[in-house]
Amino acid sequence: MDRGRPVRIEVATVADGQREAFVYTGVLYRRPEGWYIRYDEEQDDGRVSTTLKVQPNRVVLLRRGARTMEQAFVPGAVTPGTFGTPYGRFALTTHTRTVDVEETQEPSGLVVRIAYAWTLGGEPMGERRLTVIVKEGDARPCTQPNR
Repeated sequence: MDRGRPVRIEVATVADGQREAFVYTGVLYRRPEGWYIRYDEEQDDGRVSTTLKVQPNRVVLLRRGARTMEQAFVPGAVTPGTFGTPYGRFALTTHTRTVDVEETQEPSGLVVRIAYAWTLGGEPMGERRLTVIVKEGDARPCTQPNR
């Protein structure tokens, strides 16, 4: 069983024409059912531990800590989830357009691209594109653009 490999992770989102990108260090695990990406985020209200469970046609985002989230991305499906803050827990719904998972060789890693629309507490939050680039043993900035 894979004990995990240290990786560099770039998480980029595009919403309403605005792009945000963050870079983390974390661990990449290979399991029979897919890949697991784990990293920690520092938020204004505390630390959040993030796990992405990646399969060829399904990605699940789990966050635990100061904020919690469970969000599933399945192409063509509408999936329920939750978003929690110190002020309360809210239902979210995700309508996933596409999920693209690509394993890279040089450097070893993954590229995950997701296009989706979502609602939070019944309110539309708009369309988003999420790109997660995972590179083993690479300290250089990630430069692959969102599609």
